[in-house]
Amino acid sequence: MENLTQLPISCVEVRMDSSNSEGFNKASLQHDWGTMSIILCDAGRMKVNVNDQEIVIEKGDMLFVNPFMFMHLIDISCDFHGHIMVAKSSVMFPIVKSILDVNSQLYFRKHPLMHLDPNRYGEMESISKHLESRILYEKTSSLKGPKRMVAHEFTMLLFRALVLKALDVCLENAMPSSSYNDRSDAFVYQFIVEVFNNYREHREVMFYAEAMCVSPSYLSTVVKQKTGKPALQWIIDLVINEARQELRYTNKSIKEISVNLSFSTQSFFGKYFKKYAGMSPKAYREKFKFS
Repeated sequence: MENLTQLPISCVEVRMDSSNSEGFNKASLQHDWGTMSIILCDAGRMKVNVNDQEIVIEKGDMLFVNPFMFMHLIDISCDFHGHIMVAKSSVMFPIVKSILDVNSQLYFRKHPLMHLDPNRYGEMESISKHLESRILYEKTSSLKGPKRMVAHEFTMLLFRALVLKALDVCLENAMPSSSYNDRSDAFVYQFIVEVFNNYREHREVMFYAEAMCVSPSYLSTVVKQKTGKPALQWIIDLVINEARQELRYTNKSIKEISVNLSFSTQSFFGKYFKKYAGMSPKAYREKFKFS
């Protein structure tokens, strides 16, 4: 049984006008590459950057952030009150995948912010509060054996209820899909997961085609038909997006960023970035660096 401190989820209430905010700061809201997040706003406002898209979260809003996306806190009002749930994508993504097809997921990657009516928001907030209480109970209890297992399963059940309620809201806002979870969905899911796991080391379509036992042309054709862009563009977009985030939000040197993305030289990285981003890494950092 996994230790409580190793729970794959967290759910916290954030109240900026209270002394129990526990030193909430910008770093505490950075969305990790391998996590999914749900943010509910009960009062005030929060401004975040999600994959270079600035989003303002206000009263009654829900932000649903998928895995393999970057999120940074830009500003938060002194009267903000809300709830933040973060889960490892390994426990949350299977639930999402079973409900939303590829096209719907892509839609919500571009449109992660939704406004909830009071009843919907109340339902989400109620489950969030219960989940927060259960997580705290697990952290502070001395339960062992079967009782601990029951407590853990109950916590995960509440987590699943929160995710399903969020997905219910998403479905109300989703674009109609005529190919709900068809055979090509599974194929494209496999490709997307392969790219997310390997794009830092492998930028060639051939690598992914071989991993999936198909030809590069077939892979690109199916991926483009399903997502609107060919396989190579998926790879390029992920590489450039991570480079932009690192240049804008970290103090890593350009050389460090190029090494992290497995470029053979800083010069090669610079040429690659300029080709697809339209300017050099140095120029991009000077223009967009966030302080």
